[in-house]
Amino acid sequence: MDKVSKATLESAPGRGDYTSHIIRLHNLAGTVSVSLYVMWPADAPRGKYAPGQVEAFQALVARHGAELNFLV
Repeated sequence: MDKVSKATLESAPGRGDYTSHIIRLHNLAGTVSVSLYVMWPADAPRGKYAPGQVEAFQALVARHGAELNFLV
C-alpha cells in the first residue's frame, strides 16, 4: 500500500446492458496497479447488483470525489 499514490472511482459501461463500478489503485508511476470491481452476487444475473451496492459506491464518490490522492 505504500506504493499507491491515488485511487480513482469510476462508473462506466459494462460488457453488456449494465454499468460497471470500479475503484482503480494507481502506483507511484501513475499506472493502474489494481482494479477493484463492485460485483453482483454469484447467483444473480450479470449486472444485477445486490440492494445498496451501487448506492454505497455512489456515496463514496459523493463523499470523496472521483479521485483520491494519497500522501507520498
